[in-house]
Amino acid sequence: MLAPRNWRDPRWVVTGLLLLIIPFIQFGSGRDFVMRASIAPLFYLMLMTGETLFQKKTSRLLLSTFCLLLFLGSLTPLYEINRSIYRSYDYYFLQDNNDCGCDVTSTEPVTHLEQPGVPENEHPDTLIADEIQTLKFMDDKLSKNFIANVRQSLYYRYLSSR
Repeated sequence: MLAPRNWRDPRWVVTGLLLLIIPFIQFGSGRDFVMRASIAPLFYLMLMTGETLFQKKTSRLLLSTFCLLLFLGSLTPLYEINRSIYRSYDYYFLQDNNDCGCDVTSTEPVTHLEQPGVPENEHPDTLIADEIQTLKFMDDKLSKNFIANVRQSLYYRYLSSR
């Protein structure tokens, strides 16, 4: 929607190309690169959208379309906020905390991470998301995305002061 207005701006072209290419690049087993590398182009896209929204010469059709799309985009955060408030209220005021039927302190160490599912089904009637007390025993591929030997990293070996 911004292309007809900004197609001559090289910043717009670079932003568009990055947002088209980045989703197809994957390092490791997760989507961490895509999430982190797209922050700058998405921020610039937000700035360009904001400039378009507040310019006096923006047409009513474009303005209405942007407002509709921004409203649709706001539904997910509103859902998450509502879910958080509902679960907190349910936990603190509606259920009997002594009789929730959940075993929070497991004696068995967790050795691997499972692929996430629906949060409400993962840990019903609790506010905590998992039973992991330590990352010491992790040995699976998914947890390696979050745990690493920092002493072998490029930063630790060459850039950090010893």
